[in-house]
Amino acid sequence: MANFYATARSNYFTVKDLNAFREALEPVSIEIRERENGTVMIHPYSCSDYGGWPGPDYYDEQRDEDVPFDVIDVIQEHITDNECAVLIQVGNEKLRYIEGIAWAITSNDVETISLDDIYELASKMVTSDVTRAEY
Repeated sequence: MANFYATARSNYFTVKDLNAFREALEPVSIEIRERENGTVMIHPYSCSDYGGWPGPDYYDEQRDEDVPFDVIDVIQEHITDNECAVLIQVGNEKLRYIEGIAWAITSNDVETISLDDIYELASKMVTSDVTRAEY
């Protein structure tokens, strides 16, 4: 059995209060990189076994239980109005599955797109069945 491994990062965006944002992300291993102009980029490092964005919860060793955590909710709470954070994640399980997903996040909206969305688009182009790029 193969493991799924992912790589993830965000674009640069502005938050209202960097210290509060840092504190909100503290329970999980998300690195924050700050530019001189005050924008930040985030990426997970060891916040999961597979390298992708954490969620929907994390294991709190002090409490000895899973605790709800949604990185999108945290971003929505802290992002500056009229800014958009884009989170991207791609990964694979050897050559069996290749996955990609991205979120566009503002203070009041979230849009999601997945590589799997291509199958719906492809099926509109032909009358035959479109096979999936996996086995």
